[in-house]
Amino acid sequence: MLEDIIKKNSFNEPAKKTVTKEIKSLVKLIRGECSRLSLQKILEVDNLNLFYTYYLNASIEAGLIEKTNPEKPQIASQKYRLTNKGLTLQKKLLKGKNKK
Repeated sequence: MLEDIIKKNSFNEPAKKTVTKEIKSLVKLIRGECSRLSLQKILEVDNLNLFYTYYLNASIEAGLIEKTNPEKPQIASQKYRLTNKGLTLQKKLLKGKNKK
């Protein structure tokens, strides 16, 4: 009976990260290494908490963006770049944009 409940509720499966429109917009614009401020300005997101929550941290958690200095997360010169997974998504997003 317990096994049926576990199977039914699928506790064993990891949660899938949703790629939101905010994440997609961030992934589309990154070229090389970018500072948080430059990304925030390009996206025109004034609220820092909103930017971190819905754009930057969400993209990092999804494995699409990484810090250039992960061992020093609070360093002022921290920059961000696409991971291989992020590059793959960027290519798909830009390819889809060119078809329209």
